[in-house]
Amino acid sequence: MTVASTAVTTSRGVASDWLARERTLLIGLIANLMVRPIKEEHPMTEEGLARERSLQLEAPHVVANADQAARGSFDIVGVAAWALVGIPFLIGVWIALSKAAALF
Repeated sequence: MTVASTAVTTSRGVASDWLARERTLLIGLIANLMVRPIKEEHPMTEEGLARERSLQLEAPHVVANADQAARGSFDIVGVAAWALVGIPFLIGVWIALSKAAALF
């Protein structure tokens, strides 16, 4: 395989990547153009808006404090999620470091 054929293969791969991105952007543009505003015959009244706001404030999981809302709770689900992600990550780091140590 020559350098010229490698360059042609690489440029074809890059072109196909760009084509896929352009298709995705075109689909997004068409989807955005299909979005329509709410019809005037179905507006939300002040009473309906007040009811929705009261329902939102009555929810038990809503926190008024911004620090608490950003932090959230860290219970057994959080520990399990971190373990599910962290243990394979640490195994990967251990494997990478042990293979890198073999080079030196």
